[in-house]
Amino acid sequence: MWWTWCIAGLVLLGLEAMLPSGFFLFFFGIGAFVTGVTIYYTGEWLQPWIPWALFSLFSITALLFFRAKLKALSSRGASDRAPELSGENCVVTDKPIGPGAAGFVELRGTQWQARNVGDKELSVGARARVTAVTGLTVEVISE
Repeated sequence: MWWTWCIAGLVLLGLEAMLPSGFFLFFFGIGAFVTGVTIYYTGEWLQPWIPWALFSLFSITALLFFRAKLKALSSRGASDRAPELSGENCVVTDKPIGPGAAGFVELRGTQWQARNVGDKELSVGARARVTAVTGLTVEVISE
């Protein structure tokens, strides 16, 4: 039974690497893996509810103590892009973006999530100008 917890932990860590979950699956993966290791060293004599309690304890503890630190480390690079992308031109690709709404634009050959901070709707194919970068979202206005 200990190995199922370890496999579940590795699967959750793998999903974290593939999905943009904001460092939630990472901590549940760590919790599952640590639960598996704990069961391995304490033996299979545990009551059936104890591994679930350990999993909850390990996951929530790791989440509370380390999530903010990891998010801060991972978002450092995103703010560095703001000065170099400000003023760049982009093209609306997916659907029209109304004032204050979000959509997608093509910028430097890559699709970016964008938020229209102007007062005009941006139609598909319309050119827009980047005014700021917030995380991985560019703020755009009509050109």
